[in-house]
Amino acid sequence: MKQPQIFRVEVLSQDTQKYTSTQVEGGGGYVTTINGVTTGRMNEVQSTTTFHRDQSLWLRDTLTGKELHIEFKNFSFPTRPGQVLTILYDPVSEEWERLVNETSGALSHGRGKFNPDRAHAT
Repeated sequence: MKQPQIFRVEVLSQDTQKYTSTQVEGGGGYVTTINGVTTGRMNEVQSTTTFHRDQSLWLRDTLTGKELHIEFKNFSFPTRPGQVLTILYDPVSEEWERLVNETSGALSHGRGKFNPDRAHAT
């Protein structure tokens, strides 16, 4: 079984994108006249708006100097260039399990087998 990996990295750059998407469905209907009486029906229109927050990070491993690019979908972590992060990565699930901003103290518990009590990243 592959063991979790711990990375200590310096943030080189970060880019956070916030946007919304809207899905609309339904509508339409009909109008008819029978024996001089006009009737009709309009179908209900429903819309759903989703808020997105994606983040791209360029990092440098403090031990090896190797650069690493990671992207988060519908998640972002408070950081900026020059700050140092410790990251726990599960190579089996390919999930970032925990992020700790050593500079600011910010923490994300992630989710997965190393944090089974956590339903969502915080």
